[in-house]
Amino acid sequence: FDTLHSCFVVMTVMWLPVGRCLRVSRRFTLALAPTRVELLRNRSPICYSGGYAARGVSVHVAQDNDKTCLQAAKIEHFSPALPREAASGPITAVMVVLGLGATVVYIALVRGRQSCRNDSLSKLDMESIDAKDFILERRSGSSATFRYTGSETSWQGSMLRLRFDDDLAVVADRDAALLLAENFVSPSKVVGIQREAVMLLGDGSSCPRNQDSKPCIAALKIATSSGVPAEAVNGPVVVVELRPGSGLADLYGLPSIYSMQEDSALRRGELARAGKYSARDIFSGRPDKVRRALHALGENPQDSLRILVDNTCVYPQGADQDVNASAPLAESLKHDVGIGEGLSSLLEIMAENFDRDGNTLLMALLRAQCSAGTTSTEQARQLGQVLRQRGLLEDGSLTSKEALQHAFARGFWTLPADESGKTAREREGEKLLERARREMWVDGSASRRELELQIRDFLCRNLVGRAANDACIQLCIVQPTSEGRNMLGDHRFAPVTSRPDLWYRLDLADFQLPSERVLKA
Repeated sequence: FDTLHSCFVVMTVMWLPVGRCLRVSRRFTLALAPTRVELLRNRSPICYSGGYAARGVSVHVAQDNDKTCLQAAKIEHFSPALPREAASGPITAVMVVLGLGATVVYIALVRGRQSCRNDSLSKLDMESIDAKDFILERRSGSSATFRYTGSETSWQGSMLRLRFDDDLAVVADRDAALLLAENFVSPSKVVGIQREAVMLLGDGSSCPRNQDSKPCIAALKIATSSGVPAEAVNGPVVVVELRPGSGLADLYGLPSIYSMQEDSALRRGELARAGKYSARDIFSGRPDKVRRALHALGENPQDSLRILVDNTCVYPQGADQDVNASAPLAESLKHDVGIGEGLSSLLEIMAENFDRDGNTLLMALLRAQCSAGTTSTEQARQLGQVLRQRGLLEDGSLTSKEALQHAFARGFWTLPADESGKTAREREGEKLLERARREMWVDGSASRRELELQIRDFLCRNLVGRAANDACIQLCIVQPTSEGRNMLGDHRFAPVTSRPDLWYRLDLADFQLPSERVLKA
């Protein structure tokens, strides 16, 4: 069926531009401009015996009792320059051969791409899972993360992440996160999952659309903070989950909206002065502003802050709820973890970490965000259109491991992680657009290859920057046993400076590259 469908599509595409002379019988031909024809459906066919069709009369042919019958239609235009004579046999034969040849090439390309995909899937380690052992942890955009709750030893302390737009996109997510902040990424592994299990996880309503007919679907198996050995910790595992947002803002926000946006520089300045949360304070590098932003989230977490105790969300439990006023939670933190001041102590530990090792992660995210401002995103859309018009942009070419490595290797780490870096990226986009307008795009020319490579790097960095704008950071806090300190060290944990009896680990928990289709919007 797929082969017949491909043949029909390609033959149709080949016939319209080439077959401008349509042979409707052995005696006459209608010379038409096919794109100007509008068929009127549900009309009774009328018989036509010979001669040529008048202007504005029928084109559709039907055969009835060896007579040529034409269905009524509306023709806006006949091409007067075309000859009104019967199309010759050789012309028809050439058209058929060209259509069949294009069909063969098309099918070979499709099957070659599918073969490459099947090769990638065949290299994955297959995992047999029971959907009942997983519960939804979070869903953002086109991805979903599920936490394992079963008894299988190999899955203890693990999560499963799926991408519903393209299952293999989880590979690009992992590669981009490792290139951006390798020291803050939990160990992960790409595995193959049965399609039936994925359908059950999505309640039968969601499945990667490019895998609707394939039994194997790629997913990311992630070792979480709660995956530390039980004998290494006393009490529960406390996780502070933060989505800081974008630390760079345009002066007035989005230019397409007249009202001043929450992500505008002016609006964020007002919020900061009023004691409200501002993402720019988190990325400022100044301890006083970092603490001000975190404590503002403690009063109003919005959708940016969550507290989990043993994988159970305990804050926020309701709108406008202050965890410091929650006696059960405060008692739990005091007796089980040794944190007597509740949420304020947790946020203080996070602020302390951001002043030290965590600042490296924040600066990496901020540097990536420089490539995804409002102006740079519009420039990326125009540059993507330039490559698509010349057939130089294939699906997956911007998120491959090689493309990501090249984008990070040249011109990424040298960019300042501040407003000047965003301005420098916008100037780079302007230069690339100007070069694209002046480029002759001659095959094989060195200037064309260099320009194409630079545009690809710009587009790739824009996708990484968009992911950084919506990244999730997790701070895991535990109280170790006397014998478990070495085990925690092997899991990247370190003692809290102000509280040596507590150990922490900072993770880049959620980093999702958007689909390349966003460059077409």
